Amino acid sequence: MKRLLLGSVVLVTAFIVGCSGLGIIKSNGGGVGAAAEAKKFDAAKYAANKTDVTKDYTDVSKSGVLTESKKVIVPDFKVYFHTQARGSAETGHALSGLGGGRQEAKVSQKVNLSVDQSVFQQITDSMYKEFIADLKAQGYEVIEPKQLAELFPEYKTYTSGDKMKASPHKIDDAVVAYAPTGMKVEMPGVDIGAATGGFSAFGTTMNDVAIRASDKLEAIRMQPVYDIGFAEISSEGNVNSAELSAKQSIRFTPYTQIRMGESWTMGYIKLTKPVASAEPYGKLVEATTSTDKTRGVMSAMGKVLALGGNTATTHDSNTYAVQADAQKYKKAVLAQWKTVNEMLFERMKMEKADN
Repeated sequence: MKRLLLGSVVLVTAFIVGCSGLGIIKSNGGGVGAAAEAKKFDAAKYAANKTDVTKDYTDVSKSGVLTESKKVIVPDFKVYFHTQARGSAETGHALSGLGGGRQEAKVSQKVNLSVDQSVFQQITDSMYKEFIADLKAQGYEVIEPKQLAELFPEYKTYTSGDKMKASPHKIDDAVVAYAPTGMKVEMPGVDIGAATGGFSAFGTTMNDVAIRASDKLEAIRMQPVYDIGFAEISSEGNVNSAELSAKQSIRFTPYTQIRMGESWTMGYIKLTKPVASAEPYGKLVEATTSTDKTRGVMSAMGKVLALGGNTATTHDSNTYAVQADAQKYKKAVLAQWKTVNEMLFERMKMEKADN
């Protein structure tokens, strides 16, 4: 096994000799640093033709609600930050001799984001502040959570209940959810009904409360959800090789959307494809321990030599960390946010004009 670390690029190659030839696994971590080039959003194309690019990157449902009222309530605001990216690739071929069989190889890669997490709250607060300002710039009277709790007591009761969690709230090992300072995050799973336009198995949800508040106050409700990745892991391979490539990429995923409605009407404005950048914001370090490496090599060699004509599987697993510069990370996220926010509001303007 050969492992090469050059600054922000790591290349891992494992050689597996079978009876019919050579199997190769390559794990390329380059791109989590500056070396590999992630597919990024074409800012120049967007600047030259905002209307067409916005239509290409966004979709809308029930846009008629945008002209139903001059009042907007914002009952919740969620930002999901990805802190771990994972990927795997595998290959295999038949063995000749020794009774036949197969030889298989698999490589998996895990990349963790290492950054001062206080920057997540700073980013969330900045996004919320600008979102509210943009709503007001479009002529809406905005009712924020504190005022909404005064006008609609059920909202105050719900946000004080056990379905709301303090921000930040860890969803799992890969994602953490943030709300603006002073707000909470709805418990994972509770908002599934709201996301799909269906019903939740958890009973009353934030979406239900927001619908009733919207109906009583004769206001449009807007509930933004932003999903932010930090890396992209892609795979490719053939019968003799499998390769993983991890690229640094601040990316707003297609889960990003503004859920919206008026009374019982439910719609959205959302991204249809990632809005991503490829500018470096940190450095790549290897997190796989020397003990893990030795154990992995010995295990793989043992399987190849001992299993003979049976299926032999080699698995090379590597862990890396992006040690992010907090201010560079914040700058990169907010730069992408500016584009995302502009496109969502541009689509909002288009739909209001059409209605």
